[in-house]
Amino acid sequence: MGQLLKITENVIYLAESVGTNTDESVPVKLAVSYGLAQSAKLATFETSVDSIFDRVGHLPVVMAQTGHLNLTDRAILELSGELLAYSAYINLQTDVLDTPDWFWDNEAYEPLYEKVARYLDVRHRAEIVNQRLGVLSDMYALFRDERHILYGHRLEWIVIWLIIVEIVLDLLELAVLYVTGK
Repeated sequence: MGQLLKITENVIYLAESVGTNTDESVPVKLAVSYGLAQSAKLATFETSVDSIFDRVGHLPVVMAQTGHLNLTDRAILELSGELLAYSAYINLQTDVLDTPDWFWDNEAYEPLYEKVARYLDVRHRAEIVNQRLGVLSDMYALFRDERHILYGHRLEWIVIWLIIVEIVLDLLELAVLYVTGK
């Protein structure tokens, strides 16, 4: 099986016998195609994650420089939802890291698929995508925490002002009672 396929300088060469033997040709090409298809699908995920990084990669720097973040809760929630959707799709709804079921019945061709997938570095690239999604998730958690702290401080000030208003009203009531002599 190994002599049916050769990969050199990003070119896949099939043995001449593959082209002339149609019984052998279709499964060999299918095995190679599965590896190529998984790599192409992974490339779309890589592009999507890169676009997210391009949009939000500057935010930690802004947060470090200014001490706050100019994002609304809605924007943070939208970003978090987008991240979760990509993460779920990549890890739960696709089979980028799975060997296709076709190889259960065609085990002899699985080494060809594995050779292509290994050459295209599919597993390593998928791990990198997941690591980048993890970094994005940590970033969004930091953004949410920053917003929660801001709300906590705002609520503390509201409580302080309410206590001040209550004290002023009590003092006015005491003053009225003192003036009226009651």
